Amino acid sequence: MHAPSAQRELVGRMVRHYRQQKGFDLADAASILSCDPSKISRIETGERGFRPAELRQLLTEYGVDTAAQDMLAALSDWREIPGWWLPYVKDLPSAHLAHVIPETFASQSLIYAPSQIPALLRIREYEEAVVAADPGTPKDREDIIVQATSARQQVVLHERRTKLVVVIGEAALRQQVGGQRVLSRQLMHLAELGGASYPHITIRVLPFRAGAHAAGGAGGFSILQFEDIPQLAITHLDGPAGGLGLHQLATTETYVGIFWQLHGSAEDPTESARQIIQMANR
Repeated sequence: MHAPSAQRELVGRMVRHYRQQKGFDLADAASILSCDPSKISRIETGERGFRPAELRQLLTEYGVDTAAQDMLAALSDWREIPGWWLPYVKDLPSAHLAHVIPETFASQSLIYAPSQIPALLRIREYEEAVVAADPGTPKDREDIIVQATSARQQVVLHERRTKLVVVIGEAALRQQVGGQRVLSRQLMHLAELGGASYPHITIRVLPFRAGAHAAGGAGGFSILQFEDIPQLAITHLDGPAGGLGLHQLATTETYVGIFWQLHGSAEDPTESARQIIQMANR
């Protein structure tokens, strides 16, 4: 399944960046593929997609390392790189796939969750309640969506151990998703993830008493950052039908600034863990 136009534009922009970094013009790139320069131009602007072999050929000539090639190949064609998402591409919204596939390759994820525990940190029962409440999810696909979240968690949290910096609003700790018993178990799981056994995960609670804050008029969002591709950052806004991806660097930089303001207003990890456990035991 080929990615939609937004992802083609993102891949094209990165390929253009690598071409220019190498000092090649469109004619140089066209000579690599034995094609007309106009084809390279259309690819770089997202008007058309890449064939996997063409993408690899260009990136190799540009000196791009394998990790960056794999991520861009996966964004260009979701079948190109074997990944946890392959069994679920027919069941997950395209906008959701456009976030969780690059997430698999990210070195760090900044997550702001004002009203629900973020999907990466959910226990199964909590995720089941969230999925069941979504009117856009057919009943016969609810279990598949839950399985997809578990597969995503296994890779990001346990295999790749991606660095997560998470700010969770106090409202998310009080909303009784799945009932009080499920919420209590969820909160204890959250406290465990924020503990010494998971040094790659930092969790901070943004309390009600913090008052007005940088994201007061916004919902949840996350920002993917890539150590091997510092020029690339992807912001995903939570929402129905898989949410919305923002790929423009200037927009993402704005959200990065908002995130770190929220981070500064939140409790430190020790106090956050104390509050989470206290709420779990109510």
